[in-house]
Amino acid sequence: MEFICDGAAPNRKFWSEMGISGKMNKFENWFEHPTDKNRKIFVFSDTPHIFKNIRNRLYNNKELKIHENEPLVKWDHFVNVYNLDKMNPGNLKVCPKLSASHLVLNSSAKMRVRLAVQIHSNSMAKSLEFYRSYSLQLNNSTATENFCLKMNAAFDALNRKLKNEGVSPDNNDYKILQNTLEWLNEWEQRVINNKIEPKHFLTNNTAEGLRVTLTSTLEICTYLKEKYGIRYILTGKINQDALERFFWYDLPSRGCK
Repeated sequence: MEFICDGAAPNRKFWSEMGISGKMNKFENWFEHPTDKNRKIFVFSDTPHIFKNIRNRLYNNKELKIHENEPLVKWDHFVNVYNLDKMNPGNLKVCPKLSASHLVLNSSAKMRVRLAVQIHSNSMAKSLEFYRSYSLQLNNSTATENFCLKMNAAFDALNRKLKNEGVSPDNNDYKILQNTLEWLNEWEQRVINNKIEPKHFLTNNTAEGLRVTLTSTLEICTYLKEKYGIRYILTGKINQDALERFFWYDLPSRGCK
């Protein structure tokens, strides 16, 4: 079984009461089923919310730093790509989905998952690589490109919805999630070691939520396979989408407000 929530304060209070923590030095991502001691309940932080928060952190701070010996990940790099790309006709754009809505975020735009994952996409990474030779402002954009590739791969692995794409302990998505977890822990360790300023890292809430979700995804894959013979999981089903649709669409359609 699993328990899924976003990072709202009441949900994190529940985490605390159940002994759940995403901190590196005090980590726990599951609790015992209240009526069956032989079953685990794995905890997840809602994937769409995590990736929106990662995008929002970069948007608000304008820059992040993954490694002390690497360039900054900069929001301005996305703006530069947009300004270069919009001069091309539609059929010649390198990043055709990129729009001003991706770059100037109002309160509504900050809540849209599509805008978050498209800014941190393979298309954006390829656009950064392509335009680097055309713009001096993109000379040091390799870290931003790599960040997009990392986020894109992690989101895809956490968003599998088809049977033939299911995540299992022996496939590539599982390795991607392992690598992402290792990358996150190494990034935070550099902050702890004062090699990177805290402002250049994710918020504590986001980092802890991502760490719990990555670990729970990896562990539930092996747990279900070893205990119940379940060969794969559809990670795209482990989120709050169904609940949010119920409250935002189903209830109003029935006359409930």
